[in-house]
Amino acid sequence: MIKLRSEPKELSEKEVISMLESHNMYDSTSNKNAKGISHNYKKTNEIIFDEATGLMWQQSGSDEDLMFKEAEDYINDLNKATYGGYNDWRLPTLEEAMSLMEPVKKNERHFNPMFDDTQEWIWTCDTTKGFYWIIYFYGGTCRYYIDYNHHCYVRAVRNVQPSV
Repeated sequence: MIKLRSEPKELSEKEVISMLESHNMYDSTSNKNAKGISHNYKKTNEIIFDEATGLMWQQSGSDEDLMFKEAEDYINDLNKATYGGYNDWRLPTLEEAMSLMEPVKKNERHFNPMFDDTQEWIWTCDTTKGFYWIIYFYGGTCRYYIDYNHHCYVRAVRNVQPSV
């Protein structure tokens, strides 16, 4: 199983490029020859489990794009509602979110078509220079925005505890 960082972190652009290269993650501007992670997805209802990373993802995500504070509220609401039977949903780290990126577009997005394609941009919990990193699935890249009023979608994630 591929172990990905799950705690928020301040990341420089140099650290992001290093992370992309070390995990062979595709990025159309910074690591365009990468093959991406070889996933083994299993879908149950509106949840997708990736056996390759041990992560459980929302199949869709937020219906509309949200400011960051609203994205945090969205996650809190998922947890209060015990979405999918769980109350430990969170925003993904940049590393986790970039693990979804695929080098070849399918349905106009750089991710597996099992996922809803509404969420073209998604928030991560990682920052740089005080701004949040986001993922752009249509363009196949990650970047950060200095506009505090920026809106992105949410695709929540949770770690799956290995069975003992």
